[in-house]
Amino acid sequence: MRWLSSLDETIDPYEIFILDIFGLVHNGLTSFPETKPWLEKLRDQKKRVLFVSNSPLLPESVGKTLSKYGVDRSLYQDLLTAGQEASRHLYEEPDVWHARLGAHCYFIGESKMAEGLLRAPYKKVSSLQNADFILLGAPDQPEDHLDDYRDLFKEAVSLKLPMVCANPDLYVFEGTAQHLRAGSYAHFYEELGGDVRYHGKPYPDIYKFAQKRWPELHTKKVLCVGDALDTDIKGASSMNYDSLLLVGPLCLHELGFDAPQPIPAKSLQEKISTQIAKGPYNPTYGLLFDESVAWTSPPR
Repeated sequence: MRWLSSLDETIDPYEIFILDIFGLVHNGLTSFPETKPWLEKLRDQKKRVLFVSNSPLLPESVGKTLSKYGVDRSLYQDLLTAGQEASRHLYEEPDVWHARLGAHCYFIGESKMAEGLLRAPYKKVSSLQNADFILLGAPDQPEDHLDDYRDLFKEAVSLKLPMVCANPDLYVFEGTAQHLRAGSYAHFYEELGGDVRYHGKPYPDIYKFAQKRWPELHTKKVLCVGDALDTDIKGASSMNYDSLLLVGPLCLHELGFDAPQPIPAKSLQEKISTQIAKGPYNPTYGLLFDESVAWTSPPR
């Protein structure tokens, strides 16, 4: 992994950029000031930008979030989401597993997620006893814990209800505060004996769908950018795309580091490089990006 000093170093070598949103555009609380000017440079140099998000919402809703953080439609060509990918498998291109789900859905998540993901022929039900499957978009409340769902999930497993997970992220950091995401609950369901299908990064279907919409992804020089080893970097590696790891609280947590006390940037880079060299994912580049974790930045 080679360390970069700014996002601008990625502009010349690549033609297409597959970008995460949470961790690159914003941290759940505020936007990152470096990102919009970089996106403007990509636009001015005729680079192509595809956002791929693990949000369980549909692209129209996530596009509004991008606008809220100052990223307007002129700065990217396309936007794919995990929610869209789940919806595509439920309605448009069901495989054998999805086709046999049945029509009655027990939904876990915010009401706006259900509004986007559930429509005819599927019906939302309030009891597991009346359900054919579970659709998981997010925990019902951000402060929920895995154990809050133990009894519900045990009952669902006893009923042999399959689960569709529309956000494979395990957790997210809003600033430096960690919150569990749907992927953690889906893994918990599997541990209890449940059957789960995941949609979004790092699973291949969302990348294959992107290639179907963008055939040039097969031939052009592509860079994937994100802050998570287990989704962004793993997904890029599976597709043989180069990748840039944005260092912030999420990847530091993945690497087993506590949020560091003030530390020289070079020392932090060395610690991260040593840990990443152990595998299994090896990004092409790294960039110290989210300074909500404490380090002493190098001069720029």
